[in-house]
Amino acid sequence: PDALVLVNANGTVVNANTIALEAFETPGTALVGRGLLDLLPEFDSRLIPGSMRRPDTIDEQGRTRPTRMTARRTDGSEFPVEVTSASLAEGRESGWGAPSQFGTGAADQRYTGDELLMIVVRDLSGAVDTEAELARSQRQTEMILRAASEGVVGTDTDGRIVLVNPAAAQILGYRAGELGGRELHTLVLHSR
Repeated sequence: PDALVLVNANGTVVNANTIALEAFETPGTALVGRGLLDLLPEFDSRLIPGSMRRPDTIDEQGRTRPTRMTARRTDGSEFPVEVTSASLAEGRESGWGAPSQFGTGAADQRYTGDELLMIVVRDLSGAVDTEAELARSQRQTEMILRAASEGVVGTDTDGRIVLVNPAAAQILGYRAGELGGRELHTLVLHSR
């Protein structure tokens, strides 16, 4: 479901899958042949295979952790993405030019560089909207719970407190911060 972009040592896109073409290309423009930093301006240029400086953020296999940034389509419009990259040594033999994975027709092309960079780009357009809505909903729920004069306690499946409003904490004789993770049953026994 993610866009896959293959970049050579010059920082140029040499191949892309259909998802990448749909995400980045606009009518009358081409993705293949563009500079990677035109598409991902915030991308760490030290990760491009031709760079003389190597970052500390890559693991033993040459992969990076997912990083959020803004991507730019070929028409200049922007969208939020999460990017992961991995170095492909001996790019000619990696098989990433196979038509089943990339739909640009460049499958017959043989790359001359010894190393390529595969970039996985996940479009977060819908996820960012969902995260904002969840945050708004959480703030609203917290305000309602704080304002309620009745005690409200939420527990997980093990009976441990995961949510408590100030009224419930006062009824139980604690501060709200002291109750998180405690078992509700032991706090509300008759003998207490």
